[in-house]
Amino acid sequence: MRLHFVGIGGSAMGSVAVASAAAGHHVTGSDTALYPPMSDVLANAGIQWYEGYSAERLEASEPDLVIVGNAISRGNPELEHVLDHRLPMTSMAGLVGSTFIDRNTSIVVTGTHGKTTTSSITTWLLEHSGRQPGYLIGGVPGNFDVGCRPVPAEVHNTPAGVFVSEGDEYDTAFFDKRSKFVHYRPTIAVINNIEFDHADIFQDLNAIIRSFEQVVRIVPSSGVVLVNADDPNALAAAARSYAPVEHVTTGDKGHWRIVELDLGETHSTWTLLHNDELYGTFRTTMPGEHSVRNCTMAIAATARLGLTPQQQQQGLDTYRLPKRRLEEIVANGKSGPQIRQEAKAYLMSLRKDAEEGSVWERRAEAISHALGDFKGKRDAVSSADMEFLHSFHRVAMGRGVIGGYANEAAQATSRALRQINSITLLSFTTLASIPDFGMSLFRSGNFQAWTKGVGNFATDANYRA
Repeated sequence: MRLHFVGIGGSAMGSVAVASAAAGHHVTGSDTALYPPMSDVLANAGIQWYEGYSAERLEASEPDLVIVGNAISRGNPELEHVLDHRLPMTSMAGLVGSTFIDRNTSIVVTGTHGKTTTSSITTWLLEHSGRQPGYLIGGVPGNFDVGCRPVPAEVHNTPAGVFVSEGDEYDTAFFDKRSKFVHYRPTIAVINNIEFDHADIFQDLNAIIRSFEQVVRIVPSSGVVLVNADDPNALAAAARSYAPVEHVTTGDKGHWRIVELDLGETHSTWTLLHNDELYGTFRTTMPGEHSVRNCTMAIAATARLGLTPQQQQQGLDTYRLPKRRLEEIVANGKSGPQIRQEAKAYLMSLRKDAEEGSVWERRAEAISHALGDFKGKRDAVSSADMEFLHSFHRVAMGRGVIGGYANEAAQATSRALRQINSITLLSFTTLASIPDFGMSLFRSGNFQAWTKGVGNFATDANYRA
């Protein structure tokens, strides 16, 4: 089949394009200026792409199917040509669901946090045990060279075929506002956690929960929903499941119980009970309770496919994190614990500023007064102001000082304060620049970098020393 990707330069689009070429399709694409590494990845896969969007070049490529990227909107010359000539089109998620997943066993990892890590752990446990899963992972997985690959042809659409997806709740395309993960039709659905996020497309937390309910409702009765039972929002979404639901918890009751948890600076160990019987004792070099939860979800998912605790621990022993997760960044001779402590102190000072009435609160109140009834004037809110409101409440941790949207957003915990536990080493130079950089963000209203969370903020190449 001849496939053309409009917006091929996105990390997920590019990865799916490469996987499509590996599956034997003839692939072309278009985008604005592309740079390494994506331009090199496409070239190495033998994919022809051109810069800019052209109806004439699209027509010349004679595609059987056009894949429209999430960032493409009406007015794009190639999209207008597709619509005018009624060419077959789909979204990236639609292509993955229909072509790569199809009738294979589908493991879909969802949640506000931990999707990339949990999906890459799940994929590696299966790979290490010889299952050769197909996968789609949003980051750059440490154990693999590409972000997406198909199920091997000899097992595709057979009981042995398995595809693991990082299930993104963001919308699919301009013509399909459902969350992407709905297209992946999970056999095994993982819900790590649910918080308010993506304020540009979700009105409030309840809207996000409803989106997760959509994917839960299509899990077959022969499948399973694995849910973080310590997260009430995740439990609310899972409550709509027709399929069996298994609770993963650190508490006293649940199908999968994490007990005897030992969290060190450079490791974590824990014992896992399944239906109150010993399943196994596990260890990982990833610190933090969130890492244990990610690993446990991957263990529970792969146990459904027959992996033993021994196979799973062997996989954990050789697992490598995706890029920009717990990467060590050292500068000016500062030690890891010293840098982490300074970073945590700075974040706590931001919270204190928010509580005492700083520039954050003053701007938030000004926006609130200008909006009046937020829900009735959503279109009047700039994306920068929406990002600001979201960021303010992640750090203020729910003080609820600006009404309307704020009271809903206040239900989200502070991602920045929680993610500090997942940073191994921050660059001292980067850390030293954060206050001034942060204040420039406050003045300009450009909070996009901040809302990625401090983990990405500190390791992003754009801000790294």
